[in-house]
Amino acid sequence: MQSSSSNIVGFGILGAARIAPKAIVDPCAEQAGARVVTVAAREPERARAFAEAQGIADVSESYEALLSRDDVDVVYNPLPNGLHGPWTLEALRAGKHVLCEKPLAANAAEAERLFDEAERRGLLLMEAIHYPYHPVAQHLVEVCRGTGEGGSLLGPLEELEAVFTAPIPEEDIRFDLSLAGGVTMDLGCYTLHVLRMASGQEPEGITAEAKQGPAGIDAHMQAELRFPSGAVGRMRAGMGRGTPFESVFRARGPRGRLEVTRFQAPMIGHEITLTLEGREPERQELTRRTTFAYQLEAFLQLLEKGAPYAPVYGGRADTLGNMKTIDRVYQAAGLPLRVTTGP
Repeated sequence: MQSSSSNIVGFGILGAARIAPKAIVDPCAEQAGARVVTVAAREPERARAFAEAQGIADVSESYEALLSRDDVDVVYNPLPNGLHGPWTLEALRAGKHVLCEKPLAANAAEAERLFDEAERRGLLLMEAIHYPYHPVAQHLVEVCRGTGEGGSLLGPLEELEAVFTAPIPEEDIRFDLSLAGGVTMDLGCYTLHVLRMASGQEPEGITAEAKQGPAGIDAHMQAELRFPSGAVGRMRAGMGRGTPFESVFRARGPRGRLEVTRFQAPMIGHEITLTLEGREPERQELTRRTTFAYQLEAFLQLLEKGAPYAPVYGGRADTLGNMKTIDRVYQAAGLPLRVTTGP
């Protein structure tokens, strides 16, 4: 499982990203079998400040130096979107397992090449989509798709909706086309994923409309997905300084309705409302343990199991399904596919 001599899985972080503390540092602190051993950044002083703030004992002077370390078993890649593919590829070539922030790559073709490389080397590559491993997401799937022969509590799904918008300022790297930016690449990843996950299907047809910020950058995107079952899924994602925060998933069938607020981040508070035909609405909140903690547990279990690796979420089939859907949304909206930035 580990390339190092210890029984602890050593993680190295590429980049002093804002998401890294909650996404990997804190979850590793909860796990006896995992530890962040080093961090690297383009500017070494940023890496040193990050390491000091997060209690990380060592700093690597460059990304290349981090990849060469024997005590790094897994590389966590939270770099800008356009750098996900190139540095994930470099990590795989260095013999490291990789947990890479979503989206895994700039486009589906690049993501497929990464999984090909991981499989050739017998390494675990997982996109850090994180939220599906949480009990809230599992409950959502059970209601919408059912388990065993029970089928959906709502009956055959007719309509699904996912919304995720946030007041992300225009100076953010997500507005940079050269870094594979755009709201569909960020917030939209979740909305498209939850529609696919809840339906259990890949869309047959897609229509989309974008409102651009900088040229080529979708500041707002809305799309309609038509699934083979006849269900229709609608997504809306938006960012910008004046954009209100909204996060909600809804599903409707002949026997009822489901609504889940903050479906992608239930740890900050959520509400599940299930309204079945002839009954009063049932409201509940499940655990606020973080999605990232559940994701890390799943990742470590896969490492323990060994190759061939097949993550249910963030693995080859799931990630390529989402990346292909993202590509199709951009094409339907008349925008270019995102391209890799290069190391």
